[in-house]
Amino acid sequence: MGKSKRIRAERARDIATNPEKFASVEKKNNGSKKSKATSIIIIVLVAAILLAAIAATIIVNTGSVLRWQNAMSSENYTITGTMYSYIFYNIYNNYYSYFGNSITSLLGYIQSNAKSQAQQILALCEGAKAAGITLSDEDYATIDENIKNLEENLKTAGTNISAYFGNCGVSRDDVREVMILSTLASKYQEKKTEEFTSLIEKDMDKILAYIKDNKADFYKADYITYTTEDKAVAEKLAAITDAKEFKAEIIEILVNSNYVTELTSATSKFELSEKPVESLNAAIKATIIADLKYTNLQIEPAEGLDEKLDKQSKRADRIKTIFEALYGDTTFEKGENDTDKTGSATEMSDKLYTAAVAVADKIDKTVTTTFKNSVKEGVKYNLKDTADSEDKNDGTTAAPGTTEAPDATTAPEGSEVETMATETTGNTDTEKWIFDDARKTGDTTVLTVTTDKKTTYTALLCTKAMYLDEAETKDVGHILVKVETKEPAKDATDEEKKKIEEENEQKYKDAEPTAKKYLDEFLASGKTKEDFEKIAEKYTEDGNVFYENVRDGEMVAEFNDWIFDPARKVGDTGIVKSEFGWHVMYFVGEGRTAYVDDAINAWVNDQWTEWFEAEYEKLDINDKLIGDIDGGSNKTATK
Repeated sequence: MGKSKRIRAERARDIATNPEKFASVEKKNNGSKKSKATSIIIIVLVAAILLAAIAATIIVNTGSVLRWQNAMSSENYTITGTMYSYIFYNIYNNYYSYFGNSITSLLGYIQSNAKSQAQQILALCEGAKAAGITLSDEDYATIDENIKNLEENLKTAGTNISAYFGNCGVSRDDVREVMILSTLASKYQEKKTEEFTSLIEKDMDKILAYIKDNKADFYKADYITYTTEDKAVAEKLAAITDAKEFKAEIIEILVNSNYVTELTSATSKFELSEKPVESLNAAIKATIIADLKYTNLQIEPAEGLDEKLDKQSKRADRIKTIFEALYGDTTFEKGENDTDKTGSATEMSDKLYTAAVAVADKIDKTVTTTFKNSVKEGVKYNLKDTADSEDKNDGTTAAPGTTEAPDATTAPEGSEVETMATETTGNTDTEKWIFDDARKTGDTTVLTVTTDKKTTYTALLCTKAMYLDEAETKDVGHILVKVETKEPAKDATDEEKKKIEEENEQKYKDAEPTAKKYLDEFLASGKTKEDFEKIAEKYTEDGNVFYENVRDGEMVAEFNDWIFDPARKVGDTGIVKSEFGWHVMYFVGEGRTAYVDDAINAWVNDQWTEWFEAEYEKLDINDKLIGDIDGGSNKTATK
């Protein structure tokens, strides 16, 4: 299956739009209805509401007549014009937070996404009806609570449902109807996802076979690359097979190509005469190289210096230590350095140290940037499949209610969306070489690229041949006791900031006994996972109780540090303070190995997409009526 289809399928399976709010980055806690926010009840993100509502409100003068038009229908369900407008403007407002007024060029793209979401909502609702799935009283209560929160957030932002969703007749009832259909669609999708997951999650042979058939999606590689116009330099690098030595050589190259310019600048700045600088050029350059190798690679410049260097906290002190060890004090003996013009040998020595430090600091920025751009770790093969070039978005696998950032797989070619969303991992020839099946750790090569303007040579060192991500993951439960804190205004005085800080701290103190109470209640129970779930579902203020297959760095720092503590054992409990409040923690245990989790999720995505597309073809969904709505939704008025 093509990559772009898989990306769209991921969006279809991860239908949730109520984000795990205390996670620091996008979650990968797939495979359990308790481990991810599968509900699409909350279609509007609070952040997007505040940003877009304050920034601007788009006005489309199509009138409330939309309420009496049907935008799309299936055998048993209908999406009216105002319901469709809600879906459209929900996406629109989210994208507005990214693009501002330039969003007008993306209206066709947004309309395509809105149509996709509406289609999928209807298709999944028909599937839910056939499977006998219905909403519970709790589902309806949650929907009403979410609408209440939406109205409060919009009021805080100085707007309301009608204005925020286009001033085209969208009402509270329209929002509720879409949420009802979305929730029903989500429940059915969750059921199908669980069915697919059960077919593979314990079958390692099937998992490994799938990885083998889709190697490019799972294998990674590490390498170092350096591009130059000097062929001899590239060939010299390509002769090095050790990563540290390769980097050390890059430092020498960078110092040699930059230090003359930087030293000339420092000479003028620190009032050094040309004669002593010329006589000490080699010493200064060698000192800077030694310092940069030590600070970046921990390579000691001379025997016995490691202990001395460890005690030096400042670059100036390190350079002086290296300088004296390599060249001794004789360099500054009177009579050899034109002391009549520059003053005492000690004075000139101090100036040279200061100049050398300034040059080293300047070049170190170049070294740091070069290493950042040259050292590639965990790179996945990212070349487009030929088949994917014809794999167009037909809108059948976009998740209903999704309000994520624009995705290059469905963006117009060459558009701002495509530019923003497309991930590039490097030169195509580089990736072909790195991901060759014959590639081994320590292999090197030089790639030549010739254009009309110049020829460049790229030295490559494979530091880790193709491998699977074997990082450990964790399963954890929590009860969130929210603490609503306040941020000081940008122009707040120190006194005002201190007052807000004290008020926030008091809120944490006030909430802490509640967290302790919940923990005590659990400790007084049978202390099983089931006991924790029952208690958590009564109290937690997060959408999820359990998170599965959490990877290091995915959750907010304090939460993350607790679950990845090496001493953590199954059944451990605790209370963690984070920016979102207090977390009553319960450690479930080890999750899947990362590459296994990736493979299961990707296989389920494939199965879901194939199944959904087949089922969609069987349904009689009338989306021709949407043309009448297109004309209205694509007309915007300036602010």
